Amino acid sequence: MLSGPVPPTIFNMSSLEDMRLGHNNLIGPIPSNRSFSLPALQIFDIIKNKFTGQISLGLAACKHVQVLNIAGNLFVDVVPTWLAQLTRLTGISMGGQDIFGPIPSVLSNLTMLNVLDISRSNLSGDIPVELGKLRQLTVLKFSDNQLTGSFPDFLGNFSEISYLDLRSNQLSGRVPSLGNNRHLWRLDIRENYLQGDLSFLASLCNCRQLQMIGISNNPFTGSLPSYVGNLSTHLLEFEGYNIQLAGGLPGTPSNLSDLRLLNFGYNQLTKEIPESISKLENLQALGLNVNSMTGSIPVQFGMLRSIVVLLLDNNRFSGSIPDGIGNLTMLEFVSLSYNHLSSTIPSSLFYHSRLIQLHLSHNSLIGTLPSDLRHVQSMDQMDLIIYSGAIKVPHMFSLTD
Repeated sequence: MLSGPVPPTIFNMSSLEDMRLGHNNLIGPIPSNRSFSLPALQIFDIIKNKFTGQISLGLAACKHVQVLNIAGNLFVDVVPTWLAQLTRLTGISMGGQDIFGPIPSVLSNLTMLNVLDISRSNLSGDIPVELGKLRQLTVLKFSDNQLTGSFPDFLGNFSEISYLDLRSNQLSGRVPSLGNNRHLWRLDIRENYLQGDLSFLASLCNCRQLQMIGISNNPFTGSLPSYVGNLSTHLLEFEGYNIQLAGGLPGTPSNLSDLRLLNFGYNQLTKEIPESISKLENLQALGLNVNSMTGSIPVQFGMLRSIVVLLLDNNRFSGSIPDGIGNLTMLEFVSLSYNHLSSTIPSSLFYHSRLIQLHLSHNSLIGTLPSDLRHVQSMDQMDLIIYSGAIKVPHMFSLTD
């Protein structure tokens, strides 16, 4: 909880090797030039403070520095080209502030870099092809910027990379093969302008440590290939909403037994939900909403014992709401609105102490709602607007004792 400015003498100590002032409320500029003399410095960590001004030019003389972590401050600057002179750097983290302009190609001189994080800034322009020389990178984070140009092919040659985050930029073109990135455990390329089919997913089958794939909000085309079932068995999250998917959902994702989140909402999926999805006993969130899927909701969904979020609204599902859904005790959010369902509502749904939102409107549901809702005191939204059918609403609901 330190606050206020840092005494200038702190930045003028000839033997200091390790400075860590992160996660405080320190303010003001950091001295430059003669006022900044840390010739033995190896670690400089001031993350998440309120330092202002430009990034201290004094750091350019710190030839032994290995870790530079200045993220989450109030600096206003470009990415300094003098960083390329600090050839012992293994980690750079400077995002979360007003770092603007292009990524300097001279950063390719830093061949010992393991971590390069300039996320949540105002970077613009293309990702320089020269960065392909950084073959030791394990973490590359350029997310939440304004980067343009094509998805760099050289990223497919980073054999050591484990964390690749290019989310929320303006990258375009096709995604190259990433099969050489065998240590990859997180791939996040959501919210760009990436195009083409999803054939690059075939190369990801070689990445056996993969835990997260995020490809949402890109104008891809085609259908979800069945070989997604050959992806890493460690996969926990697969986000692919709003990517213009067409055709049916293959049953092969059921092979991904550790999956916690599967989201293919806001697409053009058709056909029925594969019954095999019910084998994902660890699944906590399923999003298939806003598609054109047909058929009934599989009775086997009652086997999704870990499910917390179930979004199936805005489709063409018909038939009954499976009674087994009412027995899923972890449910908190259920949305089945805007379908053609025609059954009673499983009464057991109203005995869930965890249930927060229940959306069943614009169906053809029938029956009577319970008059005593004291068991759903966590609920803050219940949408039962009647499109057709005959739900009988009691004169009085009891939400308290």
